[in-house]
Amino acid sequence: PNNGNYSVNIAVNGANNLNLIGNPYPSAINADLFMLNNPTTLGTGSTIYLWTHNSPFASNVYVANDYAVYNYTGGTGTRAAINPGINTSIPSGKIAAGQSFFIKGAVTGTALFTNAMRVSGNNTQFYRNNNIDNEPLTSPLSALEKNRVWLDLKNNQGAYKQLLVGYIDQATNAFDDGFDGEVFEAGNSVSFYSVLDSKKLSIQGKALPFSETDQVPLGFHIDVPGIYEVALAQFDGLFENQAVYIEDLATQTIHDLRASAYQFSAEAGTFDTRFVLRFQSPLSTDVPVISANDIIAYKDNGTIHIVSSKAVLQSVQIIDISGRRLASKSRLNSNTAEFEGLNFAQQALLIQVTTQEGIVVTKKLMF
Repeated sequence: PNNGNYSVNIAVNGANNLNLIGNPYPSAINADLFMLNNPTTLGTGSTIYLWTHNSPFASNVYVANDYAVYNYTGGTGTRAAINPGINTSIPSGKIAAGQSFFIKGAVTGTALFTNAMRVSGNNTQFYRNNNIDNEPLTSPLSALEKNRVWLDLKNNQGAYKQLLVGYIDQATNAFDDGFDGEVFEAGNSVSFYSVLDSKKLSIQGKALPFSETDQVPLGFHIDVPGIYEVALAQFDGLFENQAVYIEDLATQTIHDLRASAYQFSAEAGTFDTRFVLRFQSPLSTDVPVISANDIIAYKDNGTIHIVSSKAVLQSVQIIDISGRRLASKSRLNSNTAEFEGLNFAQQALLIQVTTQEGIVVTKKLMF
């Protein structure tokens, strides 16, 4: 533990601008004050990344991990969708004694910790703790007007990622150090972010005044195909009384997130142009259109899985490229179907799906 002024080196070498440092005091510090009082090396502000793990340590590996993120706009937390684990806190802006963090530097130099940044109490949010301090931050930024929405992307196998979009005093609609924070990957099977030009953001601060016509592109990456959902996790400011919708451009659906989470199916991959966060809807929402994007087919350990996010399946046929039917199931009345024990040669297959409404969708799958 230290007292008084304490300097740490900040290194920037091209794009390598992340520095792992930590709170040197036996008390919590105010993250805003640390960033505000180091303008030379941290610029107008930066983003703090706190590594977390939400699964048991087994065979010398942390199975699921991610970074909680904090800047002037606010914070995003981490947890598992089924077993929340121990790192469920959204960063509050108080960095506890002994807590390390990554921070982006603007230029090479030194950053200075001072006693003026230390706060009494508020020393509980070490990243193994469920507590969140609600005491206002004692920094010049604590009085900023903030209007924010937090969205979660998750599935029922435990995948989880959170993003934050906020309309903040002093933020602009361009990329702002201190108000915008890029996504920082750590081996999570999912990623979820807003898209600003070529940047993928865990936290995006946008300019006031807010307009209902504003739209925010959202992107995601998943390693495992299946059914996922986007949920409105929390909100504050003007969003206490503001509608929040997600638009799925692939299925031509606009869904009211205040009414329920939005479920969708997706193949493994990166999708940066599928979703839009919006605050104004046409006269009707959840347009009842069933398309090929609502149904996915994938192979896992020799088993073919067919999953529908919206339509109930009536029958499924597996056909080779010559048109010969290799396998089929009927009277399913389910959103899923599985074909196990298939002894097919490596080839391209056509998966022909018929819904209860009589709509036929064909998917191509390499077996």
